Amino acid sequence: MISDLAKELRDTLTDEPQSRDMLRDTLHCTDRSLRRAVSELRRHGYNIASNSETKGYWYGNEEDKERTIRDLRARAAELRQTALALEHGPDLGQMEVEV
Repeated sequence: MISDLAKELRDTLTDEPQSRDMLRDTLHCTDRSLRRAVSELRRHGYNIASNSETKGYWYGNEEDKERTIRDLRARAAELRQTALALEHGPDLGQMEVEV
């Protein structure tokens, strides 16, 4: 089941990048809600493109899709490294202060 906001976003996107500001204003939603709707559509197989070089979201071609996948995988790897670091405690080379 796709949320109402995700349906509105699906119907609003085009094959040209649209800024997050414009999409938030058009859909009357918060940035967080917009990002959730994008994630929701992607999980349903919609090719919603974005990348670090171009601002906004759009329906992408195959090249855009591959770039988006690479960006998402890089962010996922960084989040995994952060989670592992938190799980294992402070780095031994890091200074600790006694309170």
